Amino acid sequence: MEKTGDLSFGELDVKRGRNGLLETLPLLMMEALSSIQQGEHLTAILPAVLREVEKYIPTARCKLYLADELLCAQSLSSASGWSSGEHSGIPRWLALGNGGDARAGDGFPLYSSVGKLSGTLQVYWKGPPDPAYAPVLPLVAKALAALVEHFCFCAQLTRNASHDDLTGLLNRSVFFEFLEAELNKAARMQTAFSVMMMDLDHFKSINDRYGHATGDQVLKQFAELLRSLLRKSDIIGRIGGEEFAVILPDTHRQAAAKLAGEILRRTAARAVIQGRDGSINFTVSIGISTYPEFANVNALMSEADRALYRAKKNGRNTVDVYQGRANHAD
Repeated sequence: MEKTGDLSFGELDVKRGRNGLLETLPLLMMEALSSIQQGEHLTAILPAVLREVEKYIPTARCKLYLADELLCAQSLSSASGWSSGEHSGIPRWLALGNGGDARAGDGFPLYSSVGKLSGTLQVYWKGPPDPAYAPVLPLVAKALAALVEHFCFCAQLTRNASHDDLTGLLNRSVFFEFLEAELNKAARMQTAFSVMMMDLDHFKSINDRYGHATGDQVLKQFAELLRSLLRKSDIIGRIGGEEFAVILPDTHRQAAAKLAGEILRRTAARAVIQGRDGSINFTVSIGISTYPEFANVNALMSEADRALYRAKKNGRNTVDVYQGRANHAD
């Protein structure tokens, strides 16, 4: 093979590739971080980074496996068409990139700044692994780990701004944004939807007797119950201390009332374990309003609230459905 100095042309290509990757990696990081700040999703950013890395290693293909148990796991699963559902205890992985027709592979773990494994970079070689890249590939893995961690941090900040810390449900202001959007969609598509207002019965007494820690467990268990009973298209929010609200797209009042009855039954059958005091049972009251009978956000929420008040007045642990526009004068 013809040589230039002490290096063959092949060796020169490898050296250029390795040095080029070292020079380019900081620029790739800056561009990727900028994309994250602009709201682009990690599942679009990382494959682009991997493609750029492969330009400097023509004899390799890169594939990235990200743990589905990351802080941002729900977003990653949704973007890849997965549904995480209940945590099964079995690690799941989201694969990005392409191993292609390569065979032998080297693995480089991705660790967060606190030492938590977030994924692994797998490098597949078309021939024998090239030792010339051995010092560079761990740096690529560290850069990818930093991107994953930064994305998860930003995702958590966004989630904290839109969700209730205790239950993980939408907070009041974001719930109302979703309600406005659902109303606009229903008006455009000429479909119906229903709104439920829910209030846990005698919640103050639970807090006073058993303490706020137990009260928090009641709120969290009720939120979990709602998630288990409702569809993915339904929108759940915690809008006050023990007050919850649900938007039920494409749902008339009869179907909403039937679902509310099931929520009553399942709530009454649920118990919170309270040490030596045994278990605590709790109930809920529900009021329902429906679009198009009430055609703006204020009317929908006001009538659902009126129905909830009637349910409380009628003995609690019951459902009340709006009784028509005349109730605005109650």
